[in-house]
Amino acid sequence: MKKILSVVLSLALILALIPSLAFAKESTKNYSGKTIVLYSGNLRGDVDKYAKLAAAKKEIAKTADAVFLADAGNYLQGTACANTDRGLSIYNLMDATGYDV
Repeated sequence: MKKILSVVLSLALILALIPSLAFAKESTKNYSGKTIVLYSGNLRGDVDKYAKLAAAKKEIAKTADAVFLADAGNYLQGTACANTDRGLSIYNLMDATGYDV
């Protein structure tokens, strides 16, 4: 009985999400004539966030005059991948992401 209820609730959740996905509007904002500053803070070695920041900078740079990516600090402590090589991998990842400051 619990398994059937679990399947029914899962299907109901999936069906409830379909309209929001079908009618989702792509957000393409026009930043022409503007300088955009993106910043991050307290990432604490969360390497998944850097890909999202790089994608956001690339998308905004399509229409903006200038895009700057800055870090407000506390980017190292928190994960083993950040602490293993004394932050060199995070430094290289930030460089590949396109940080300006």
